[in-house]
Amino acid sequence: DDPSWRLYSALFKWIDKRRTDAILSFPSANVEANIAAAAGVIKATVLFEEHLPQRACEILKDALAARDDYNPVDLAWLQVHLARNLIEIGEFDEAWDLALEASLIGRRQYQDPTARYVAGVAMEFVFQLNDLTGRQEAENLFRTIMKYSPDSSSWLRTQILAGGLTDFSEKNYPQSRDDAKIILGKECETTISKAHSTSLMTGFAADANAWRRAAAAFACYFLLSADSIDELVYALNILRVAGVQDELELATSRFLHFGPAEPLAQIMNELSLKDATKSSLPCDFALVGNCVALLDTRTVDNHALWLLKELKNPSKTYVFGISRWYENETIQVLAKIYGACSSEVMAKIQDYLITIPGIQDLGLAASYAELIKSIIEDDLNQGKAWDSEKLQKLAARGKIDNDLLKGTIEQLRAVHDTNYDRLFGKIRIGDLNALASWQDFDNLPDGIVQRAVLHLANLVDHIIATAASGTLPGSYSRSYSHLSILVRLNISHPHCANWRACLRMFNNHVSSIDLVPGIETMIDEYQKIPADVARDMREPLMGLMGKSDTLKIIYPDRDADVRGPASALLGLLFPEDIPMTKVAQMLRGDASLVKAAVKILAQRKEKLSLSLFARLSKHDSFEVREAVVSALVTWVLEDVRAEESFSLLTEIVADASVCSISTILSLVSQHLRSDAAEKLLGLVAEKDYAVVPRQLEIIKTKWERQ
Repeated sequence: DDPSWRLYSALFKWIDKRRTDAILSFPSANVEANIAAAAGVIKATVLFEEHLPQRACEILKDALAARDDYNPVDLAWLQVHLARNLIEIGEFDEAWDLALEASLIGRRQYQDPTARYVAGVAMEFVFQLNDLTGRQEAENLFRTIMKYSPDSSSWLRTQILAGGLTDFSEKNYPQSRDDAKIILGKECETTISKAHSTSLMTGFAADANAWRRAAAAFACYFLLSADSIDELVYALNILRVAGVQDELELATSRFLHFGPAEPLAQIMNELSLKDATKSSLPCDFALVGNCVALLDTRTVDNHALWLLKELKNPSKTYVFGISRWYENETIQVLAKIYGACSSEVMAKIQDYLITIPGIQDLGLAASYAELIKSIIEDDLNQGKAWDSEKLQKLAARGKIDNDLLKGTIEQLRAVHDTNYDRLFGKIRIGDLNALASWQDFDNLPDGIVQRAVLHLANLVDHIIATAASGTLPGSYSRSYSHLSILVRLNISHPHCANWRACLRMFNNHVSSIDLVPGIETMIDEYQKIPADVARDMREPLMGLMGKSDTLKIIYPDRDADVRGPASALLGLLFPEDIPMTKVAQMLRGDASLVKAAVKILAQRKEKLSLSLFARLSKHDSFEVREAVVSALVTWVLEDVRAEESFSLLTEIVADASVCSISTILSLVSQHLRSDAAEKLLGLVAEKDYAVVPRQLEIIKTKWERQ
């Protein structure tokens, strides 16, 4: 009959079994004020973690209005929880008022450690909200309030680090969950319990920053050790609610590349951008953009329509602080999902593009340019034609846009108007942006190609000189590689070619970021490289096989390791220069070298490679797994040990991730229709990923046009 024990029981069911029914239905009437306050706080904590801040606000407001006999500390406790949830839904002014009032409890009850902790949490909210609200009237109160700022709050946060879970997770999180059973022993159980306790304590205290850190570390532990899909879903949702984007994107990438896809699919089926909060919206944007392969057309359409509505009448600008930043993020998500939308929604997006005001901000222009590139890609894949009037309206925007956006609009027009004189004229005078946007190099007149090749050769010399001076080249923001464009022109117009410039780049120590795209283009077209040019490449390629690029320290997110691509190109051009002992050495190297070794073995077409491919299909790096899948698909399409290759590919596809299936579909789409291609499509057709039927339709449409 004791309400304290009934509350304890309800709380235990939530903590131990994740059951929320008992706690959310706990009656707050006819109990003492301190029990009612605790019940209100616990309900708010549960609802916050369930991503229902609006409902938490309603419960807390009802609790505050229901009675006037709370003791001052309990009253402040309820107020900081209400402030926490109001911040999530963008009600900053109301949250600021509540937090400022609650912060005074530390001054009034300075001998009470709970009061000092609540006051410290409230003060964090005040400081956090001061810039967001533009309120300055509390400035002269800060000194007084800070005098009573609690040491306990900062102490409690340090315990999360002292517990060791954060450091442990950072070191071990990227490992596979199979390894987790080995690295997570009983010695970790106490640390995990303490971290969970810290997460609960900070959640009950509304200590948002401390809770975010503890909850994220605890979620990472679950991602390593979970035994069920439900536990994985719980961990991913906690990362979403906490707004821990880096860890969430790492987990998302892991599930997409290695599986299982079920946790992501379950979250994506329930995700609503409309219900996103200040903390969760950046994470939700990332999930929608990265997980589009799991979304069916209806779901993608719903997201796209909501994004369009937000662009016209934004309701969540408070998440990013500045409307321009919010628009930028919204457009980037729209660009990622455009190709999965229905034709009707695509038309609405196109109509919106025609009517937007001029874009001069570089960041916004870049985002809108990405959206137009997505439109171009879809138009090319599906052979779509734009209404001429609509295309003219888009092109007629004239000078109101940034040059970057204008150039991308010209690319779109060039796709649908092969006689587009303006873009053709820009190529004629050496505009490399215009050249990079041209789709068919084979049809360019020799005169234009000669001028473009000369201009590119001069730019290559500039890159070499810049690298020799020890300064960073200015090419990292480019959307294309000068060397790659030059190689494409050399191959499509051999009588206008200038391979000397390519060789100068190989022989001089320039950035791998400039070299790698060009070398990868040569790998794709290695059979068209003239024999004398290939001989001249031999020695510099050997040198590049041992080149390390210090620029990777400055640009750690750029995959600019030249060793693997250089080894692969050398192996394709001169198989005798890469003996099996060298291949074996490469297979013991990093992922880039292993990937190169797979490409070399794929080119040699030896039966013994199949057993090696089988082992490498389970490699820790998806880059290597992708190379194996590519090799097997190519062998099937080219009738190289087709039965054995298809048999091995069938085994791989049985447990294939979303990204592996997408790789197969992408490779098949690049080939003409054949019995082998049809057989490969049949292999992946039964996979329960939304990307499969969508890509199958694109491929079949492409084949019909051919």
